[in-house]
Amino acid sequence: MANPAHEAILRHGAAEWNDWRSANPSLTPDLVGLRMSAVNLTGCDLSHAQLTSACLIRAKLEGADLRHAELTGAELHEAELSDADLLHATLAKAKLPGAKLRRARLYGAVLDGAQVTIVDFRKADFRRASLKGADLRESLGTGASFEEADLTGAELAGCQLSGANLTAVQGLTGTQLETTTFDETTILPERYGVSRGRTLEALNRALEAMKARVASETVPESDVQSYHTLLRQLESHGIDAAPERILDEELVRPVTSWERSSGGEAFELAPARWVDSDLFQRKLDAVLDRIRLYQG
Repeated sequence: MANPAHEAILRHGAAEWNDWRSANPSLTPDLVGLRMSAVNLTGCDLSHAQLTSACLIRAKLEGADLRHAELTGAELHEAELSDADLLHATLAKAKLPGAKLRRARLYGAVLDGAQVTIVDFRKADFRRASLKGADLRESLGTGASFEEADLTGAELAGCQLSGANLTAVQGLTGTQLETTTFDETTILPERYGVSRGRTLEALNRALEAMKARVASETVPESDVQSYHTLLRQLESHGIDAAPERILDEELVRPVTSWERSSGGEAFELAPARWVDSDLFQRKLDAVLDRIRLYQG
């Protein structure tokens, strides 16, 4: 449990907390298990803080100092961490679905087994970070740097890596790479040359798997976004998939969904939209036909 005195100061806001940190530079904040969802901690000095299993769902941590912070198992769903400094922070098995990490500094950070799905980490710095077994599916990593990072066993399906730097990355396989979206501006490890034919085979399998999953009358917008990620990858290989995109006006029925944290609290997710499954199936079939045409 968090130290009650430390938690009380933090609840007064970032300004008072930062003053307290400045007056107590040798003290390590004990915020283990802290539960402060949707709190505004912009610019907060949480360096070296013990935040194991903390619940910071939808917290605003933009520009926060989290250097060397211990965030193992923390819940950071939809948290705002853009421009945050997470140098050598530990986020093993942390949950960050839907979070924003634009331009965040994660140099040497540990994200082994972390859930980093549908995350916006454009231009983030993951140099020398450990992402072993991390789940980065459907995330947006345009311009991110992964120099000398360890991606052993990481899930990268649908991850957008246009303009990313993968120089000297460790543990990356050709199979992993073929499931991502990258272009001529992506700096790939010299040992990888991914053929167009193998990429099309991988995309075909991904689309067939997506088609098999569609069983209900409606398909959530998250699946539509995944579908569009696959279309962008097709286009990066010269296949025009624009006619098969699902237009914004074709998404219907705004709804609000809920999820529970490990502590049992219910929190509201961003309103979701849906698309008719018959339309989605027709689009998938048309794209699969295009792939077969190019393969033939």
